[in-house]
Amino acid sequence: MTKPLRLALAQVNATVGDIARERPQDPLSGDKAREAGAHLVVFPEMAIPGYPPEDLLLRASFVEENLAAWRDVAGSVRGVTAVAGFADQDAKGRPYNAAGIAAGGRALGRLPGRCTFPTTSVFDEVRYFRRGKDPMVFPVGGSRVGITVCEDIWVRGGPCSGKRRREPGIILNISASPYHTPG
Repeated sequence: MTKPLRLALAQVNATVGDIARERPQDPLSGDKAREAGAHLVVFPEMAIPGYPPEDLLLRASFVEENLAAWRDVAGSVRGVTAVAGFADQDAKGRPYNAAGIAAGGRALGRLPGRCTFPTTSVFDEVRYFRRGKDPMVFPVGGSRVGITVCEDIWVRGGPCSGKRRREPGIILNISASPYHTPG
């Protein structure tokens, strides 16, 4: 029998572009989730650079700062596995809307979003992001966890259907959307 997976969902209010916030007190470290007994803590899409970063992604220095912050976050995760969104890039420097997995003080993997990107209302993500190719399934405790990013979860024949071949026990989708409350 598989041991239950205790999951923590983290709601953060990341400010777009505010990557340089204090790392030792960074909520992305997962300390509260670990203290609550969680095995896995999941943070939103683009939790590190804020969402939507839009034209900031056109600045190589911004993407590099975001990647350095992801490495810092991954290095701070202890006693829990964390999934968090950030802007990754390929070998040519083109950005991906990615999910990163970290545990034991190191990054274990990264997954670029794969499918369609929203192009309605405030979104123009096809302008900024490349599409990834491979699904990701990873172990946490006795469970196999599949990850999707943003609209990957909605697409018929998309990553979720491909993940069935690898039999994840749970599929996580990191997603974030800007909104406001009428005042």
